[in-house]
Amino acid sequence: MDVSVKDGKIVCDPELAPVTAASKNLVSFRLTTPGYAFPSKGAVVLRQPSPDFPDPAVTVGPDTVTLRDLNQTKGVYAYTVKVVSAGGEELQHDPGIGNDGGGP
Repeated sequence: MDVSVKDGKIVCDPELAPVTAASKNLVSFRLTTPGYAFPSKGAVVLRQPSPDFPDPAVTVGPDTVTLRDLNQTKGVYAYTVKVVSAGGEELQHDPGIGNDGGGP
């Protein structure tokens, strides 16, 4: 999923990230706007706990976050994504992940 900042707001493409058996159980978030970074902790947080997401998201670097998704239950899962500007301003947005339930 691509994450960018436009006009001071986070934009996720796609807004609803589809997860299928072919997704290999890992949702990757790539920040594409210079001057912004994912925070080292709490960059992607599910709004409700779910067994499909047994681990917290991992900030791999300033522009990459990964989230393990077992994709065993079909449904839409809301989450919050956060980025921080070079000046320290935190932005957040609430898109979703759409599981098809076809995980291992």
